This record gives sequence, structure tokens and C-alpha cells, in this order.
Amino acid sequence: MVKKILARGYVGFILLLMYLPIFVLIAFSFTDSSNVGTWNGFSLILYLRLFQNQEALMALGNTLLLAVSSATISTILGTMGAIGVFYSKKKFKKTMELTTQLPIINAEVVISLSLAVLFVAVGIARGFVTLL
Repeated sequence: MVKKILARGYVGFILLLMYLPIFVLIAFSFTDSSNVGTWNGFSLILYLRLFQNQEALMALGNTLLLAVSSATISTILGTMGAIGVFYSKKKFKKTMELTTQLPIINAEVVISLSLAVLFVAVGIARGFVTLL
């Protein structure tokens, strides 16, 4: 019982350490100071400036478009792959199950760098499609 309480307390402490900087940034985003750590009173001026900045709004729109597009494409491809693996023979199914574990073993940075090198070698211009 004591071990369980200590384990939960440890996990809670680690989560607090991980999320505390985010909460500090959220709190200091509601002031008009340009320096984090200086509180000049409650203000929404930074958010007003953010939503008046056309570049920031365009970046937000591109991010949302990328998120929706990638979620839709990966859902469709994942569903098609799952159906294909479900109805395949045992040897192919085992091979596909091992192949799908590769992104878990391999770091995202390695995959990203490899894809970037591939896109440059093939001559695909960097942009929305390569990011997707």
C-alpha cells in the first residue's frame, strides 16, 4: 500500500516538473510585458497582437490544414492497411507486423532526415507536400 502511494506520488511529482514550465508560460502570457518573468498586471494585449499578425495567422491556417490533411490520409491508409493485413496469409501478416514496428524502433529524427535526403535526391521541392 505504501509502495503504491509512493509510486503515485513520484509519478505526480515528475508530471508536475514536466508541466510546470508550460503553466508558467501560460500565466505570463496574460501580461503586457515582453519579458517572461516580469508581471505588469493582467492584460490580453499579447493575444491581440498575435491575432493581428498576418504571418502568425497564415502559419496557424497552414498548421491546421496540415493536421487535418495528415490525420485524414493516415486514417485512410491505416484502415486500408489493417483490412489488407487482416485478410492476408499468415506469412505476409507476420512480415507486415514486423515492418510496422520499425517506426517505433527507429527515431523520428532519423526518419525525417532520411526522407529529407530522399526528397533532395529525387528533386522534390520542399514545401507542404513533403511536410505532409
